[in-house]
Amino acid sequence: FDKGAGQALGMNIATSPGGSLLVESLHPDGLIEQWNQSQSQDQVRAGDEVVAVNGVRGDGRQLLQQLKVAAGMTEMTVLRVPFAGVEDARSKASLPAAKLASKLAALA
Repeated sequence: FDKGAGQALGMNIATSPGGSLLVESLHPDGLIEQWNQSQSQDQVRAGDEVVAVNGVRGDGRQLLQQLKVAAGMTEMTVLRVPFAGVEDARSKASLPAAKLASKLAALA
């Protein structure tokens, strides 16, 4: 997607112990929702995991920083979590929610 300066992604995310970001929710007026409207198959959904941003992998804090500072063409690698939703994914990961969601960040 193409992220212009000051454009909001419109995602609430949490870092996970596995080094990814968990998409908790999407805002209807954000860039990701605009992306979703133009895609029939490659949509980002709550419960998905962001595993790379602009080639950076393995550290949720670095991924979060990349999303915050990204401008222009931005590449985000997303995996679909095989659970019904974020709460299911948290419970099936058998980690307390506080550990899984160590940092909640609304990218605005």
